[in-house]
Amino acid sequence: MARWVDEDMKVQTRVIEVEWFAFCLDHKELSQSIIRAVCVTFHWPPEQVIAFMTDRCAVNLAAYRNVLHPVFSGSDQNDCLGHTAMHVAEAMSTPILDEFFTLYNLENALSNRFRRMFMRYVGFQPLKASGTRWYGEQDARVACEGAFANGKMKELAAWMVANKYCEKTAAKMLAVLSDPRKLALLQLETAVEVVVGVAIKVMGRTLEGDGYVQVTGHEQIAGLSALLNDPLTPGMLGKVASIAAMAPVRPVVAAVAALGAARPPRQSAQANAHAPAPGAAAAVPMAVALETYDTMCKTADLKDVEALKRMVKMIVHPAKLYFERVFLRECSDQMERLVSARVFCPLHVAAVGVHETDVDKLVATYRFFSLPRFNGLPKVMKEELPAYKAAVAELPSLAARKNPDGKDSFDIEAWWRAKETKLRAWSASLKAVLCHVPNSAPPERVFSILNDSIGDDQYHAKADYKKALMQLQYNARGRGRM
Repeated sequence: MARWVDEDMKVQTRVIEVEWFAFCLDHKELSQSIIRAVCVTFHWPPEQVIAFMTDRCAVNLAAYRNVLHPVFSGSDQNDCLGHTAMHVAEAMSTPILDEFFTLYNLENALSNRFRRMFMRYVGFQPLKASGTRWYGEQDARVACEGAFANGKMKELAAWMVANKYCEKTAAKMLAVLSDPRKLALLQLETAVEVVVGVAIKVMGRTLEGDGYVQVTGHEQIAGLSALLNDPLTPGMLGKVASIAAMAPVRPVVAAVAALGAARPPRQSAQANAHAPAPGAAAAVPMAVALETYDTMCKTADLKDVEALKRMVKMIVHPAKLYFERVFLRECSDQMERLVSARVFCPLHVAAVGVHETDVDKLVATYRFFSLPRFNGLPKVMKEELPAYKAAVAELPSLAARKNPDGKDSFDIEAWWRAKETKLRAWSASLKAVLCHVPNSAPPERVFSILNDSIGDDQYHAKADYKKALMQLQYNARGRGRM
């Protein structure tokens, strides 16, 4: 697919080539196909290409790193951060919720009767897990929060057991829901899905936009980073307090263990024989076992709000580590480009200002500035800084921008369209920056068109027929003329 910005400052995407490969695809084959499409079919010189977008599949990363990077010397590679956000959410530690929804998904996928009875007891159609998207599973989990709290899910499981319907699965579901401790943990993990999981979903969906995401996307990522570091939002704290109020008392075994630890244990004669003499150096004590989510599930007092707060952080901690590893380390270059691109957002500039160092940061993070056709552009951008600041100063206040729904009605695309003639250097640079995008949403839509249009009876259709079918449908979907 090709992506560019037209004369009206609007992002355009088109399907330009479709090829089919063998299952064991080599990165050299993929690179050859891209170079052939760009340089042979369309006769675009290599310096015309300034960005690549791929998912994090190994063959895509290898193709850019080993072949495309040196050929297209002004290009940068962008990962699909929308999909990566999905994996952040998958990393959360929710063992009780995973156990229950393994059973739920089994029944929901295979049994129409289960879905009818679910509708009768719970009050809405059960949501199905998606085979390709974590969002589907997350939507189903979030939707069941109320049914866990009001006991409707337990009533459904009890009906299934009483009527000998899917007895093994239903009995396991009922065992989870009938155990007060497991039920409290189930509700706690669901609450984290509602607060943190939904925020991750919103960020992922935002990053999958077609427009100015390269300019505005970092704000969403920074917000998610703050939430992963401190998931105890006011909403989360309210849910924790409710769960603590309904939770069972501490397990008897844990209480007995705690009492036993208060008195010194009995020692045998043999142990006394090896005890250190009075005045001798004391033995180094053994390391205290670290507190983990698994141990907290077994021993924590679920009526203790402070204990539940620690457990919330433990649930989120693996997601936080994944986020830091992938977003902040493996995708660090891309994150730096997103940070420097914020200078094209008038709202960001209105809040923190814009300086010559921001232009220098753009030059340092985007390779296209090294191409001959961009020579001198940074200098002109610095000269246009007073005009840019004056244009930003004309922005109406947030109160004046709010629509009847109370949302900010600012349209960044319309703003740059109106300022393009006054800020020519900045607009030219922005058009190049917007060729970068942190998602693979357009190709995914093309795959969906293929799956929806080609059935089993057309699976062996000629490649040129399938290519034309995909191009005609995607390229004509309300995107104007070329």
